[in-house]
Amino acid sequence: MKLIMENWRKYLKEEEEKDMDISQEDKFLFYEWLTNEIKDGLFKNWIKIHQKRARYVAPRYGDYYPSTRESWLSPRKIEKPSDACTFDLYNTDGADIYAEQQSADGTWDRERSNKAYYESKELLEKFRNSHEEIKTHLDKIKLKFPYDIFPELDCREKMKRLDRLAAAAVECPYPPDYSMTVSERLSAKNLKKIEGESTPYEKCVIKFKNRKDAEDEVKDL
Repeated sequence: MKLIMENWRKYLKEEEEKDMDISQEDKFLFYEWLTNEIKDGLFKNWIKIHQKRARYVAPRYGDYYPSTRESWLSPRKIEKPSDACTFDLYNTDGADIYAEQQSADGTWDRERSNKAYYESKELLEKFRNSHEEIKTHLDKIKLKFPYDIFPELDCREKMKRLDRLAAAAVECPYPPDYSMTVSERLSAKNLKKIEGESTPYEKCVIKFKNRKDAEDEVKDL
């Protein structure tokens, strides 16, 4: 299956990229599938990691007690979870600024500045590792998404949009603002999950493999 997916990506790269709009409704169904239908533990943990990173992304400020030289960085306040998607989560610039601004006499302190900087770098490295882990994980399971929410598209476009759905879930792992329930959305688009059958996206991969095998046979003639 891994080789099939690698071949599929190579095929997509050969095709001209087109703008693809992924609707809030589609993101909602994919999010609900991950969190409530299959209850994916790694994705739920990614939500927590993403939220923590947003609360501690630089620049942020902290408290300092001159008498004991104790200091720590305070988390940001986030009004709603999806606000985290508006932050630059890879930013470490300014992580040490608070050391100067929070000092009692307004002077720069190397020890506190370095502490803030390296703490921020460590948090960022953990975040990067978790980011790569969840991307790899969703790449493995996204073919199991059971709903054909792009029925009008051919397999090439269908798979490209599935890739976009998974990428969107990684970058902003929160439910979009959407008023319908899952059942209402499924009913509105006449979407059904057929137990025991390959998903629409697994069928596309099989179709792609069959076509690739046929092309290889022609080359060997």
